[in-house]
Amino acid sequence: MPMSQEAMDGLRAAIEYNPGAARYFMHALRFLPEGVRYKEQDRYGPLALMISAIPPALQITSSVSIPAKKPAPFPQEKLKYCEAFNREWLQRRFTKQELADIIEQILSEIKLSPVLKQIDASTTLILTAEGTFLSNNLYERNLKQKIDPEQQP
Repeated sequence: MPMSQEAMDGLRAAIEYNPGAARYFMHALRFLPEGVRYKEQDRYGPLALMISAIPPALQITSSVSIPAKKPAPFPQEKLKYCEAFNREWLQRRFTKQELADIIEQILSEIKLSPVLKQIDASTTLILTAEGTFLSNNLYERNLKQKIDPEQQP
């Protein structure tokens, strides 16, 4: 039986909120499915991984992200859809492989909004006690731009 629209809305909301955790979960479903369990006590099922267990990341470039210091909270109005997803997850209305395929499809549709749209090949990301910076000269510490990890992902 296919996933209901309500459950799909919960899954999509969780993936859009935290695509990095969604990608991690997709790989777990594909490569270690026996490690992904059905737990009656989990209110949101495996979506809890995306909405509360792993914090969302701040997308620096299309391929680089860092943990966000103060991510926006998951939208409360979407939690009822996550609960619907969990009910169907526990009923096993879809297989782990089908779920991995759906996650991959949703991830392919998400348009990332990186902080930096374009950087040149010689730019280096530097993480220091003073903050996160981009530099075009690693040795002289010519700091080009500071990146604010408190920015909303």
